[in-house]
Amino acid sequence: MSDTEEKKSFMKIPKAFSGKTEDWPKFKRNVKLYIQGNKTRLATSDDKVLFVIALLEGGLADQWAETYMEKVEDKEDQSLGTYEELMKDLEATFRDTNKQT
Repeated sequence: MSDTEEKKSFMKIPKAFSGKTEDWPKFKRNVKLYIQGNKTRLATSDDKVLFVIALLEGGLADQWAETYMEKVEDKEDQSLGTYEELMKDLEATFRDTNKQT
């Protein structure tokens, strides 16, 4: 395989996230692992944001994604924001606030 050929990832795409608090830690972990294993495919912050947003399906997560994209569309530059900001916002919304740390 030459240096210009892309390696096939052994990581499977994470299951969609519906917004259930109990599913958040596993979804977050699987997204981070997938992105780590696909650095060439998901090289930019925009790539990562779009990837995560596409996995927010059903329930509260779908509503959250719709609101997020409406805010993006309302911006003059329509920037997606950073992957780090996105994950921080998702964490604040979907983490288990009753769980002892």
